[in-house]
Amino acid sequence: MWGGWIGTLISGVALVASSYAIILQARHSETASWSVAMGRVAELYDDAAKNARLARFITEGIDEEGNVSVDADGLDLTPEEQVWLGSLFLAYEQIYIATNALSKESQRVWRIYLKNNLNKPHIRAAFVRDATNSLDYHKDFWRFVRGHPTATGGHDEAGAIPARFFADLDGQKSKPKPLAETIVARPVVQGDVVAWQAIYRDPQVRKQMYAAPHDNADRLWDYFRERRFFSVFSGDRLLGGFNLYDIDGTRASFGIVLSTEVRGSGLGLELMCLMKEEAKKMGVLTLRADVYSDNAPCIHLLGKAGFRRFVWFETNID
Repeated sequence: MWGGWIGTLISGVALVASSYAIILQARHSETASWSVAMGRVAELYDDAAKNARLARFITEGIDEEGNVSVDADGLDLTPEEQVWLGSLFLAYEQIYIATNALSKESQRVWRIYLKNNLNKPHIRAAFVRDATNSLDYHKDFWRFVRGHPTATGGHDEAGAIPARFFADLDGQKSKPKPLAETIVARPVVQGDVVAWQAIYRDPQVRKQMYAAPHDNADRLWDYFRERRFFSVFSGDRLLGGFNLYDIDGTRASFGIVLSTEVRGSGLGLELMCLMKEEAKKMGVLTLRADVYSDNAPCIHLLGKAGFRRFVWFETNID
């Protein structure tokens, strides 16, 4: 009897100890993520010190009154400044999320820090413009910046940036108007291959989608099977499709293909909605598009769908 009781006690102590170790490990990881985010901000501030205008942005006085001293629409930024500011806002977002691992008092202090920095006139104007073009910040950070939604559909004044700076933003969130034809997405099947070959053989499609082996039906089917590929139909007509590649369980990259017959019809946004629904079923929280810089139609579509633009360079090597 004593042996059984002692064994149970030891097992219980071991369970508590292992649980505590897991909690400490998770806590350490979250705190580490906060340190990484703060380190990223420090790097960005170091970069700004080399640019007189960016240095002025981050050393401006805080506009506690929330005056419109800098108009977001009239803000003239170079491409390099846009990339720097976009990276800064991403770091602010990461800081906000990572502070959840800190004490309540530390959360309060660092959120005041974020609020103050977001209300420096040029930084606020750039953030409002970036947010207007993206709409995809982490929902908790977004609520912190804008305040909580009100019963009338607007936002209260409790956000880090006064709600009036986002006055025109909600109207841009409306979903694209549905086309006259109903479209559906389903996983690609071997019977779709012939119709897909016709799409890929179009010279306009091949300019950007040259990786697909369209000249051989068997190889094209193997190409589809190696990817999470979906065909999009209106009735029996194949209009295009998309693929989803799982990066780490919560992030996925994707590619989309449209027949030239339906480009410019608004179908792209409809297809994006179908793709997001399939991504949600996978548990995906963030979508990433890998697009060549000369694919102007796709870049335009992604901008309309609320994607933020980051810099990516690559080259082939011998």
